Amino acid sequence: MGGSSNKASREAQAAEAARQARIQNAVGQINAVYSAPQRDKEISDYQSAVQQFLGERLNRDKQQADRDVRFAMARNGLAGGSADVDANRALSEKYQEGVLEATRTAMGRGAQLRSQDQQAQQNLIALAQSGMDATTAAQQASESMRVNLANAKADMGQQTFGDMFSQFADLYKNSQEQKGKREAQKYGMAQGLYGGIGGYQ
Repeated sequence: MGGSSNKASREAQAAEAARQARIQNAVGQINAVYSAPQRDKEISDYQSAVQQFLGERLNRDKQQADRDVRFAMARNGLAGGSADVDANRALSEKYQEGVLEATRTAMGRGAQLRSQDQQAQQNLIALAQSGMDATTAAQQASESMRVNLANAKADMGQQTFGDMFSQFADLYKNSQEQKGKREAQKYGMAQGLYGGIGGYQ
């Protein structure tokens, strides 16, 4: 009776040791996939792509703001004056702010992707501890990383840090309004002048 009990205990211990070995193997496969140097490169490349995208957008906005300021100053007879100099200095400062913001945003997106990987990794480890085999674990880890990166790239076009140059667009708009008012005033004076002559006749 005692020998039978000991045999059952040894079998149970062996089964548990085998189960733990399978778990460790699966967890090891998961960790190996997520810690591969290739993943660091993918995240780094993605981060660089976000920064480049935002930089190109920033440059386009800056070019438009340059035109807005140039036309606004010319329209108001301020080209080359102190107001023109101040506006261009403010433009340059805003541009530098935009460059820093693009870098911060790109780094934040890279960190977010890493965080998503870490969350997926922990979820898979929990599944491995529940019995998922090593092969399936490695496959799901690779697929999870692929999906996370694909989703991040798909969202890249939505990345923004707001309109850095909105105040210069307002400057241009105000100059247009002022021009319209001046033209309306001139037109009204001319109408009054010619109307008065006509009425006199």
